[in-house]
Amino acid sequence: MPREPPDAVGEEGNKKVWRSSLLICLSELFERVAYYGILANMAQRYHDQPNISWVFMAVAYILTFIGGWLADIFNRFWIILTSLFIYMVGTDLLFMSSHLGGQSPDDSVSGLYVVGLTLVAIGTGGSKSNLGLFGAQQYKTSDGEVKIKLRNFFHWYYLSINVGGTIAVLGVASLYNFYPLDPVYGNVVILVSVVLSSIVFVLGRIGNFYDPQQDSTRELLRRNAAGLFHNGTSRQQGAPQQSRAKTLKLMLIFATLIPYYAIYSQTQTTYPLQSDRLRMPYGWDGIYMSAINSVTILLMIPFMVIIVYPRLTAKGVKLAPMTLMGMFSRLRCCSSCSA
Repeated sequence: MPREPPDAVGEEGNKKVWRSSLLICLSELFERVAYYGILANMAQRYHDQPNISWVFMAVAYILTFIGGWLADIFNRFWIILTSLFIYMVGTDLLFMSSHLGGQSPDDSVSGLYVVGLTLVAIGTGGSKSNLGLFGAQQYKTSDGEVKIKLRNFFHWYYLSINVGGTIAVLGVASLYNFYPLDPVYGNVVILVSVVLSSIVFVLGRIGNFYDPQQDSTRELLRRNAAGLFHNGTSRQQGAPQQSRAKTLKLMLIFATLIPYYAIYSQTQTTYPLQSDRLRMPYGWDGIYMSAINSVTILLMIPFMVIIVYPRLTAKGVKLAPMTLMGMFSRLRCCSSCSA
C-alpha cells in the first residue's frame, strides 16, 4: 500500500485532535450544566439548610483526588466513562426523589436524595479531574506548536465550563422559580444533561477520534520524585537536577492554587448568602447573582484570546502564565475584600 505523504498525515491528525477536543469540551459543558444545576436546585429547595450544598461540594472536590489517582493507575477513558455512569445513576435517583416526594413541607432531606447526591459526588470526582487532562493528551498526535494549541484548548475548555454553569444557574433556577412546588422539572434537565455528556464522550470513541495511547503518569511521578531526592554522582546530576527544579516549580504552582480556589469557591457559598440580603429586581433570586461570575468569564476569555493577547504578541510583549495568574489573582483578592 502506498504511504500517505507526511503533510496529509499531519493534517488528518490535526482534524482528529480538533474533533476529539470539541467532543470533550461539549461533554464537559453538559456535565457542568448538571453539576451547577444540582447546586442551584439545592440553593433554592433547601434555602434554610445551606450546609447540604457545602458538604456536597466539599465531598465532590475531595473525590477528585481519588478520581485522578485511579485514572493514573488504570485507563483514563474508562475511569471517565464509569464516573459518568455513576453520575447518571445518581441524577436518576435525584429525579426519582423529586418525582416521588416532591417538595416536602418541612424541607426535610430524603434518604434517596442523599444517596443520589453521594453518587453524583463520586461521578463528579472521576469526571471533573480527568476530562481536561484526557483532552490535553490528545495533542500528542498533533503537529506544529503543541504548547500554543494546548493553551488554546484549555481556554475553550474553561469557556465550556462557564457556558454550562451559566445555563445551569439561569435555566434550572428559573424552572424552580416557575414550579416551586415541583422540583422534578429541574431534575429532568440535570438528568438529560448527564446523559448527553456521556453520549458525546462515547461518540469520540466510536468515531475513533481519541488517541488510544496514554502516558504513564505513575512513571512520570516516580521519575520526578527520584529526581527530587536523588543525589547521584557529578556526572549523573544533570538530569535529576532538572527534574528536581521542574517538580519544585509544580509544587509552588499547586501551593498558590490552594488559597486561590479557597477564595474563588466563595462565589458558590458566602456570595449567594450575601445576595439574599440585597434588594433584588422583581422575579430575581439570590442564586442568579452567582451567574455574574460565569458571564464575566464568558466575556473575558474571547476578549483576551482574540483581541488582547494577539495585540500584545504583535508588539513583542509576552506575558508568562504565572504573571497572568498573579495579575488576576490580585483582582480576585480585591473582590473578596470589597465583599
